[in-house]
Amino acid sequence: MSERVRKILVGVIKGVAAILIVLGGYLAYNVITTSGGPPIFTAAISFLTVLLLVLGIFGLLS
Repeated sequence: MSERVRKILVGVIKGVAAILIVLGGYLAYNVITTSGGPPIFTAAISFLTVLLLVLGIFGLLS
């Protein structure tokens, strides 16, 4: 039972990770294409994007 639960949890984590990677890529694309706006805001969005990508990749690797 616990092995089955663990497999389900790993599947859920990988699904969330894939969503984070797609979302991160989408945000990165938006920031690159519409780089008008306050530099601080753009920097914060790109930092968040990188963070999402890293979290997503680590989630897929685990």
